[in-house]
Amino acid sequence: IKDSLITFGPALSTKMYCNNMNIEKQFLGLLKKVSYFKFENFNLVFLSTTSEKLLTLSAIEE
Repeated sequence: IKDSLITFGPALSTKMYCNNMNIEKQFLGLLKKVSYFKFENFNLVFLSTTSEKLLTLSAIEE
């Protein structure tokens, strides 16, 4: 992390089959495209190099 620039290394995942594996594949695919982040309305937003919103993460209360 440097200023609002962020890079992720290779992600680890299990090879065990689980329901909704497509969600994991989509998430990891989007994570590879992330270049920047910002906070917006208490959410963490990941952006591409062209400032396209790729992922928005929200905290949940337990």
